[in-house]
Amino acid sequence: MRDVREEYRAEALTEEALHADPLEQARIWVDEAIRAGLPLANAMTLATVRADGQP
Repeated sequence: MRDVREEYRAEALTEEALHADPLEQARIWVDEAIRAGLPLANAMTLATVRADGQP
């Protein structure tokens, strides 16, 4: 597993940097992935929680 590990370097994700509309934020991320030439740029995992952080 160590041989396939990748180091990812990006800016930290903060609430202040997010778009107010979650769907627009998703569009922004997908567009960035497409521009970066990432394979399967539209693939993602979505998890939701309540306001108290519980599933």
